[in-house]
Amino acid sequence: MRIVTGGIAQETNTFQWHSTTLADFNRPGFGLVARGHQILDLKGTGTVYGGVVTRAKELGVDLVPTTYGGVMPGGRVTREATTTLRDELLAGLHAALPVDGVLLVLHGAMALEDHDDAEGLLLAAVRDVVGPTVPVVAPLDLPISPTR
Repeated sequence: MRIVTGGIAQETNTFQWHSTTLADFNRPGFGLVARGHQILDLKGTGTVYGGVVTRAKELGVDLVPTTYGGVMPGGRVTREATTTLRDELLAGLHAALPVDGVLLVLHGAMALEDHDDAEGLLLAAVRDVVGPTVPVVAPLDLPISPTR
């Protein structure tokens, strides 16, 4: 089974007026951009990819890495940052076709300078590439409702 993976993860604070830039994604200790096999090197790091890579290997899944960009919470993400990372991810996805599935590591609360649903735009772009029948999944950091 071949599963292609990549993603863009950031939690946006819309009250923060300083945008999150591509330089922020690349700033050591604040962000991370992993390309290709650098994603597989995250095995054992205690991150989402730490678990994904380990479990994929245990299950015999051929995990095909593209581009992953993750950054600390901040202001709305610039179009340059998301376009750059999205285009790299989509190029990797095109190169990997055909695939049995897509695993995107997202956060679920990223907003762009000009759009509130960055993940929705990325998911739609991925769906356009793989078509309607290839499973596309993404772990999201969802809020937990208090029990009553």
